[in-house]
Amino acid sequence: MANGYSQQKVNGYVLDIETGESLPGANIITYPWGTGTTTNQYGYFSMSLPNQTQKVTISYIGYKPIEISTSELPDSTLILFLEPGYILNDVTVKTNTLQNFIAAPNSPTLKLRQSEFKQAGSIFGEPDLLKKIQTLPGISQGKEGGSEIYVRGGHPGQNLIMLDGAPVYNINHAFGLLSIFNVDALKEATIYKGGIPARFGGRLSSVIDVWGREGNENKNQGSFFFSTIGAGLTLEGPVVKKKSTWLLSARRSWPDLLYSGFQSLSSNGRFVPGISFSDITARINFKIGTDRLFLNLYHGKDNFFVRSETATNKTNYHLSWGNYLASVGYTSVLSSDLFAHALVYFSNYFDKEESENSSQAYNDYFERLSLFRELGTKLSLDWQINTNLLIKTGIAGSYQRFRPAKTNQSLQGQYYSANSPLSEIKTLNLYGEGIWSTEQWNLQAGIRTLGEKRDGKSITAILPRLSIGHNLSEQFALKASGMITRQSFYVLSKSSSGWPGYFYVPAPPHIDSSLGKDLSVGFNVSSNRKWNIDVQGYIRQYKNIAASYEIPSDAFAQIDWAEKIKIGDGRSSGLEFLGEYNYPFGALKLAYTLSRTQVKYNEYYDGQWFNGDYDRRHDLHLNLLFNLRDDVARKRQLSVNFYYRTGQPMTLPSAEATGLYPPVHQPSYWHNFSFIGHYSGPNNARMPDYHRLDISYETTKKKKHGARTLSFGLYNAYNRQNPYLIYFDNNDNSYKQLTLFPVMPFIMWKRTF
Repeated sequence: MANGYSQQKVNGYVLDIETGESLPGANIITYPWGTGTTTNQYGYFSMSLPNQTQKVTISYIGYKPIEISTSELPDSTLILFLEPGYILNDVTVKTNTLQNFIAAPNSPTLKLRQSEFKQAGSIFGEPDLLKKIQTLPGISQGKEGGSEIYVRGGHPGQNLIMLDGAPVYNINHAFGLLSIFNVDALKEATIYKGGIPARFGGRLSSVIDVWGREGNENKNQGSFFFSTIGAGLTLEGPVVKKKSTWLLSARRSWPDLLYSGFQSLSSNGRFVPGISFSDITARINFKIGTDRLFLNLYHGKDNFFVRSETATNKTNYHLSWGNYLASVGYTSVLSSDLFAHALVYFSNYFDKEESENSSQAYNDYFERLSLFRELGTKLSLDWQINTNLLIKTGIAGSYQRFRPAKTNQSLQGQYYSANSPLSEIKTLNLYGEGIWSTEQWNLQAGIRTLGEKRDGKSITAILPRLSIGHNLSEQFALKASGMITRQSFYVLSKSSSGWPGYFYVPAPPHIDSSLGKDLSVGFNVSSNRKWNIDVQGYIRQYKNIAASYEIPSDAFAQIDWAEKIKIGDGRSSGLEFLGEYNYPFGALKLAYTLSRTQVKYNEYYDGQWFNGDYDRRHDLHLNLLFNLRDDVARKRQLSVNFYYRTGQPMTLPSAEATGLYPPVHQPSYWHNFSFIGHYSGPNNARMPDYHRLDISYETTKKKKHGARTLSFGLYNAYNRQNPYLIYFDNNDNSYKQLTLFPVMPFIMWKRTF
């Protein structure tokens, strides 16, 4: 046993006392020095206590802090439990944090905990992680309702999105109305907009690191919900108490069942459209002494179908897409200052399209399957040298296999088959990063080395990362970061007309992989957890990015798709503002981004810069939260959200020339050929500015077993007619807009037990 005046090592886990779940990001602070560390994503920490340390405080937002005298610390690994239900207000933690929203003091990093993204307010009332992320500064939404994430001008396919350390490649349900993440199975998400640590790689733009819950190790419990768009069930409990846990969470849409049934009845089964989604998340965890073993499974799938039948013809069309993910992870405390984590994963993205058209004379059939698969492994080591210095090193390897399309077709008795080229990318990465922290300074420097073999071409690269933070006082901090990133594949749209869906292709061997550079500077100022202001300025450059403006809708099935891709450069700059103020009965949050995104390709505008696809000069989100009641028995909240952003760039004809109808069958042509549009180039116009107001109310009542939550509200409360698509109407000879989301009520009911 060490005494209070000697140097000693302390390591252990910080857990929730009710469920046994780990608490990532918990603070461990020494007294009287005020120095300390935080737990990693597994709830583990390691630190060396400075001489004359008298006690250690362990705290986590929303939990009651505990204090331990150094004379009471054992030599073995600590297992520390915190009790939920208390707001931290009597312990000073020297970090720029607020209750639920955390802004890292040394990089463009944002952390969301479950309490932050479980609030209702998406389009159909169901909480959605990615919809919440889209409200953060520097992050834009694509088309209204979509789940795509555009970070600092980057493309959605340039984001690394992970679930429990493994990459996920399909993030959309129902063409983007919901993301694939079921919030009931999640614990926290960390978003790296820039200054990405060296342990992450393979993408240009950002990292969204999502971690799931482990399950309750003390008792069986669960929850189920019904919303405007779907229903879900989550069950969890111990396999062996204190030793192993399990968690199972599933969702499914339900309006498709009702709508398809009504359509079948009203049309006597002659025309039946429908869209549905489902997902299942499963996890099992084992404690082996101080080690941990995790097994994770995810399966998500969407279906879109149209069936029609007449007296002479029968047509079936079916489109499905989704993601399968499996991973096995193991963590081990090798010594008091050395923590290891190993992971093996398999991720599979698929997109399948089938159509059948039959009559008395023929039976035509078409099938297309697009696949992208990745098998990978990671091994990482965290070495706590002393209280101030943490070293992270690791190795990661992956094998990616691309099959953009495999097609089979039967047309009037003739059979056709075609395969796009099968491509492979093999990568091996080594990384090392050091994190040096004091009361005034935080320095994170890293190097990631890349070794890659792409269709016979070998590539090596060194990718540096650096983040610096300096606390001028307890209330004011300066920060800066820089990074260089690479990405060796493209994510291209299946259709140039706006039809949803993507396919994955590697960069052709004759083209260098995409390169990204990002530089950020900013400051953070806060006061006693009542208010916080975070300001960031950034400059970003992209090299060798792909344009898809003229890629035909069947490009994924063409043998020469690589020759059709146009390669160019991009640049983006902006100023991000995030402010939060906590008042006695609620909170106010304001996120605003002033930015500009441009691209250039030799094939357009004589190689000059022009507006990128999602260039948003202004992007603003304002949230007002009112706690109408907050006690043990009942909670009531009213939330008001206002959104405003500059209209999205779009392409319209810059001139029209008089044309002639084709000489035969003039009435049968669907397009008016009397005028022919001339396009000066892509993104030569903008949609009208976008704005809307959402209002939601949520009430939670504690029951004898669990609680009941009811949420309802209005999406687009003042019925703003925001354009989803602008098109030319041949009948009126004018441009018109399509609005998909007028004022829409929503409701969600949830019961925990």
